[in-house]
Amino acid sequence: MLISKIRPRHCMAVASVFFALLLIIGSVPGYARAFSAVIDYRILHFVAYGFLSALIYGCLSGAPARRARYTLLAIAVLGGLDESMQSFLPYRNGDFGDWIWDMVAALSCVAVLAFFHARSEGKESGNMPRLEIKKSKALLQIISEQAVFTLTFFATQALLARHLSVAMFASFSAIYSAVILLNIVHGSTVMEPLLVFAKANRAIDRKLLLILHLLITAASMLAAIYLAWIIPGASPYFVCALIIAMTGFVTYWTVRAISILDNTSLKSLFPALAQLAGVCSAIVLMPEGSPDQLSALLLAIGVPLLLASALIIVMTKKKDVHPAQAVGEKISWLSFGLNNSLSQITVWAMTHGLVVYYLSLQESDLAASFRVVMTLVLPAQYLNIAMSNFGLPRLARLADERSATFARMARMLIMATIASGLLYSMVLWFWGQSLAGLLFRDKYSGLDMHNYFLLPIMLAAIQGVRTVLKALKLTHYASWAMAAGFLCFMLVFIANPIASVSTMFIPTVFGVGLAAVIMLCQLQKGIKGLKVAAS
Repeated sequence: MLISKIRPRHCMAVASVFFALLLIIGSVPGYARAFSAVIDYRILHFVAYGFLSALIYGCLSGAPARRARYTLLAIAVLGGLDESMQSFLPYRNGDFGDWIWDMVAALSCVAVLAFFHARSEGKESGNMPRLEIKKSKALLQIISEQAVFTLTFFATQALLARHLSVAMFASFSAIYSAVILLNIVHGSTVMEPLLVFAKANRAIDRKLLLILHLLITAASMLAAIYLAWIIPGASPYFVCALIIAMTGFVTYWTVRAISILDNTSLKSLFPALAQLAGVCSAIVLMPEGSPDQLSALLLAIGVPLLLASALIIVMTKKKDVHPAQAVGEKISWLSFGLNNSLSQITVWAMTHGLVVYYLSLQESDLAASFRVVMTLVLPAQYLNIAMSNFGLPRLARLADERSATFARMARMLIMATIASGLLYSMVLWFWGQSLAGLLFRDKYSGLDMHNYFLLPIMLAAIQGVRTVLKALKLTHYASWAMAAGFLCFMLVFIANPIASVSTMFIPTVFGVGLAAVIMLCQLQKGIKGLKVAAS
C-alpha cells in the first residue's frame, strides 16, 4: 500500500507547512471570510483537516491502531490551537463547532487509512485467511441490506409525508408505529435468538420457532383491530388492506431473519424494493383526496412485500444443520427472547408508541410531527443494528468460550455504535431543520431538530450495550435498565402533560438517557463476572 512506502520525514515537512498555511490564512483579515463565501466553512474544515490527518498518519510508524490513536490526538491538539488563536483575534471567533468538524474529518480519514493499511499488511505477510474475507463480505452484505431497508423505510415516510394531509399521514404513522412494534417483537423473540444460539452452533427447537411465528401473527391481528378502532372512519376495505399489509410484513421479517442467519442478506433486498415500488405506484395512480387513499397505500405496501417474500421462500433451499435439542436449552432461548422483547418494547413505548398515543387523543399534528422526527433520527440506529447483527454471533461464541478477547471486541462494538450516533447527531444539529423542510415539505419545516440531537447518541449507546448483554445472556439486565428508564419517562411525562412540537420528546430523552447510563454500569458488572469465570 502507498502508506507504507511514504517517507515519514516528507510527510512531516508537508504537514508542518500546511498547518502553518492554515494558521496564516485564518489570521489574515478577510481571507477566511472570502473562502467561506465560496465554499461552506464546514466543508473547508473537513477537507483541510482530513488532508492534515493523512499527512500526520504518514509521519508515524507502527501498527495501524497506534498510528490512528496518535493522529487523532495530534488533530485534537492542533485543532484546539487553531481555534484558540482565532479567539484572540478581534475580527475572528474561536468556535467549538469548528473543532468538532476537525475531529470528524480526522476520524473519517483515519478510519479509512487504518482499514486499508491493516488490510495491505495482512496481504503482504500472507496472514489474511479466506475466513476473514468471508466475514468482510458478510458484513458488507448485512450493511448493504440494512442500508436498502433503511432507504425504503425513509423514502416511504418522506413520500407519504409530502403527499398526504397531516391527518392522513398521522393515521399512517400510527399504523407504521404498530408495524415497528411487531418488527421489534419478531426481532427480539426470533431473529436475535437465532443469531445468538444457532450461529453459536447451539440447537434450536423448530417447534418453538413455529409457535413464536404464530404468536407474532396473532399479535399482528390484534394490532390491526386496535388500529381500526382508533383511526377515524375505518371501513371494512381498510381493515382488509391492513390485514394484508400486516401479513406482508410478517412474511418479510421471516425472510430477513433466515437470510441473515444463512449469510445471504442480499436476498431480502427484493421485498424492501418491491414495497417502495408499490408505494411510488400508488402515489402516481391513486387520485389525491380519495377516501380510500390510506387503504390503497396499505395494499400497495402489503401485496408486493407478500409476493416478493413468498417468492424468495419458495426458491430458497431448505437448510437444517443445527444439532439436536439439548436439555434445558429451550428454556434458555425462551427466557432470552422474552427479556429481550421486554426491553425493546419499553424503548418503543418511549419513542414510536407516542405516535399511537397522540393519534388516540386526536392530536394529528403531534403524531405526524413525531413520526417525522423519528424518521430523521432512525437511519443511524439502523446502521447500528446492522453492525450489531454482524457482531452478535461472534460475541456470543466468545462469551460461551470465556475468551479473553471478548471484552476488547465488546468495547470496539460499543465505541463504533456510539461514534456513528455522534456523527449523525452532528448532522441533525447542523442540517436537521433544513432536512425536515427539504424532505417532508413546508408543513414540517418548523421542526427544530436541535431539541432531538441527543437521541441518536442515546439510542446508539443502548443498542451497543444491549448487544453485548445479549451475547452474555444477560438480557434481564437490559430489562431492568429499561424499566427504570420507563419509570423516569412516565414521571417526566406526568409532570409535563401538555406537549407541543418542541417539548414532546423531553420525557423520551430523560427515560432513554437514564436507561443508557444504567446499562453501561451493568455492562461493567457483566464483563467482570465473565473475567472471574474465565480465571
